[in-house]
Amino acid sequence: MAQVYLAEREKDGLQLVLKVLDPNLREDQSFVRRFEREYRLASGVHDEFVAHIYDHGFAGARPYIAMEYLSGGTLVDKLK
Repeated sequence: MAQVYLAEREKDGLQLVLKVLDPNLREDQSFVRRFEREYRLASGVHDEFVAHIYDHGFAGARPYIAMEYLSGGTLVDKLK
């Protein structure tokens, strides 16, 4: 549903995760609404074990969610 990138915020060099809705799905409003719902739900969770949501919006016609980067491996690795 989305592509995920490791990005760096220009103003302060903070590493973050940028999740961008797949270009093939952005014309389908049901996927855009689902992506926006994900943002609303995730940004309402405040827990040390959940990545913090910094921002969301559109870069041109591409919806994105900017969130905290948690280094140190994958969730699968951590659960082992």
